[in-house]
Amino acid sequence: MPISAAADKLSAWSNPGVITNAWEFGKGHDNSTKLPDMKFWLMDKIKPENATDEAVVMAYVARKIVDHGGYFCTTQLRSRNKGTSKCPKIWTSYQNPDGDVDRTCFWLCEPGYSGEGCKSGKAASADSCNYTKLSKDSLTKDANIEYNQTGDWDRNEVETLMRQNDNQGFFVFGHGNKKKGNESDVILVAKSFLENGHGIVASPATFTAHGGQWDDTFYSEWLDCKAGKSNLSLTDVTGGYKTKTLCMPGFDGDGCASTHCQNCDDPLTKFNSTTGSCSDCIENHIRGDDGKCTPCGAGETAVDQKICLKCKDTEYILDGACAPRLAVSETQLRLCYPNENASDYTACMMNTCETGHTVGCITDGKVIGKKTCSGGKWGPCRLEAKK
Repeated sequence: MPISAAADKLSAWSNPGVITNAWEFGKGHDNSTKLPDMKFWLMDKIKPENATDEAVVMAYVARKIVDHGGYFCTTQLRSRNKGTSKCPKIWTSYQNPDGDVDRTCFWLCEPGYSGEGCKSGKAASADSCNYTKLSKDSLTKDANIEYNQTGDWDRNEVETLMRQNDNQGFFVFGHGNKKKGNESDVILVAKSFLENGHGIVASPATFTAHGGQWDDTFYSEWLDCKAGKSNLSLTDVTGGYKTKTLCMPGFDGDGCASTHCQNCDDPLTKFNSTTGSCSDCIENHIRGDDGKCTPCGAGETAVDQKICLKCKDTEYILDGACAPRLAVSETQLRLCYPNENASDYTACMMNTCETGHTVGCITDGKVIGKKTCSGGKWGPCRLEAKK
């Protein structure tokens, strides 16, 4: 089957082609080869309880493909089987998993694009930002393989949605490979997830439903076509395709680091680039049990955005509490003034020090000398010996 009209329009994605021999490991059935397709999966492949002759896996799949991204949802990929024992008719199927599917659906776009269809430029405000972190765990949290005992799997079918409007969910659909009854599609799938959770690395992949025999660890194809079962694979594609980094709504730039999600709706909050959200309170505010940021009182200081402390003039904040300041005489202050370096000045003022460290000081003769730390204590202030 030729590349679809939609794929011809998607020049940015080039022209990926189906791998027709993705499942051939040699003559007969070879149980020594590990499945090559785990990098595209959100979970291990299973046998549905009501259809042991078929296989299901979940992946993060583009339901729609556009020039600069796609609309991705957690989706079940299933091999379907007509059930005959000799050369059964096997085909691909796409279904919603159980659970909150909409929670996992987002327009993911290349840097510089955002919004529905990835047509507009960078998001202008935090209203366009979404702080869900994409990962295998987050995408499968509320989406589970459905064990439908009635066998009515087609009620969750989403293939019609993916095929409408110029086959927008497929690069290539319904390609029959040289093994009778097998069917292959080329779809756009998340190959990996960015460490910060703000996007994915998207890649075309070959999804093939195979006739053959199920095995819990390996799958082996009966080349004489006598097994009345089906399995699936999700592998790389051929051709000059492009892999792209696609970002969550509101994230942009290299590695989908945010450049415009820092304008928080709540003026008492500020953006935290580590959490990817407006999770921090502004300076000298703390977050209460109700989740709202409130200011500290007069003379108080916010500590770790959790408590407000007001210390005495003779105290300072240390490890989240008020601690007494070290009493220093005016004489000591004067002795240490030669040290222009702030760390040396601080070291001179402290009762303890790092052995071997030397700082400037004022001798009894009121001239600048040096003192050296020994055994954790400062030695006397002496003039340096003339060379």
